[in-house]
Formats: sequence, C-alpha cells, structure tokens
Amino acid sequence: MPQQLSSKDASLFRQVTSVRMRMTANLFSLQIKRN
Repeated sequence: MPQQLSSKDASLFRQVTSVRMRMTANLFSLQIKRN
C-alpha cells in the first residue's frame, strides 16, 4: 500500500475509522444490555 495519502484522504480515513469504532462500540454495548 502506498504511504502517500493526500490530506483529504487522510481526514476521510480518520472519519471512517472513528465512525466504524463508534458503531462497534454501540453494538458491543447493545449486546451487553441484551444479556
């Protein structure tokens, strides 16, 4: 993978990563509540 990312790609990647982590955390907490 190329290490060169434009600033736009880098910010987009951070945004997607944070959203994915948030979704994973929400699913995790929902499963905990269900049990």
